[in-house]
Amino acid sequence: MTHTLDVAMAFVDTSRVSAADLQGPARIDPWCADGSIDESEAIGWRNRDICRRLGLVFPDAQAADDDSDFDALLDGDPSQEATVRRLHRSRAMRARWRGGQLHVRLHDRVAEVHLSVVDLALEDREAFAADLAACLHQLATSSWQAQHAASLDRLARRVARSRWRRRLGPASLAILAALVRVLSSAIVAAALQRGTLMLQVDPTLPQTFVTDTLGPPARRLGLLPAFTLEGRVGAEAGRVQLPVGRSEFLRAGPGAPYTVLPTRRPQAPYVLRTDFESAGPILRLGASGLAWFAALAVLPPLLFYAITVRPILRADPAARSSRVADASRHLLRLLLAVGVFLAVVWVQRAI
Repeated sequence: MTHTLDVAMAFVDTSRVSAADLQGPARIDPWCADGSIDESEAIGWRNRDICRRLGLVFPDAQAADDDSDFDALLDGDPSQEATVRRLHRSRAMRARWRGGQLHVRLHDRVAEVHLSVVDLALEDREAFAADLAACLHQLATSSWQAQHAASLDRLARRVARSRWRRRLGPASLAILAALVRVLSSAIVAAALQRGTLMLQVDPTLPQTFVTDTLGPPARRLGLLPAFTLEGRVGAEAGRVQLPVGRSEFLRAGPGAPYTVLPTRRPQAPYVLRTDFESAGPILRLGASGLAWFAALAVLPPLLFYAITVRPILRADPAARSSRVADASRHLLRLLLAVGVFLAVVWVQRAI
């Protein structure tokens, strides 16, 4: 990704303006030799000499006359003869400079300079100043740099961030792909576990679970709470643990009854009937089952493709590295979102 700062400067020949002109209007008339053929010739030679010296600095420099530059020749509605003399003594040059473009327009007493500062890093500031001084010769570079120091600093910081993103882009892309795979696999695994459990439920034998105590909430992966109740099903049965949701856990107390259904799984012998009824459709895969929310496993790959992969594939070859570099930005945003989520969970646990 290229970062560019476009800058325009105007330099005044103080030998051709009065002190009142410098302290008065913000815009100084660039023309002063319309009434003198000799002065017009002298300024024409001066401007040609400046262009010659700029040509020594920039071998690819060339004349840059175009329609927009001719508008300045008609400033003040001059006569036809004065317009021709303005055209004769004014000069414009355009050249490549430090990855950007430099445009110089010379009038009678004003020099207009437009340049692009491209990908300027902090360590290149001294070299940039030296190049600018060599380019503009006797023009006031020190005052210009002081005026634009803040903009150059911001540009340098953007360039530094862009370089780091390019370096970390391929690794960030690989990390995002791995995270997408892990998340999708986790969704499928959870759907397979729940779907298989629901297939092992016998809905024809409802029974009553009577709560004795509330089990301590466990933390799945150290974050998500899992709630259980301890009690009995039938007078002669032993104590069993019943997984419940948060709402059932908060309403429970000693003696609280719940309708449950038996399963063929020793590790989870009973499930709440309401839990079974709200399980939704189950896709049978032989002896296993897949809960409906397994369809959510396609969301992470789709988002990864739409946000990260598709822009890379659609980008021009020259811009593809910039699109890869964007993967580091996406990874940073994901990490920040996870960090906020973990902070909220930590605060809830602390409270």
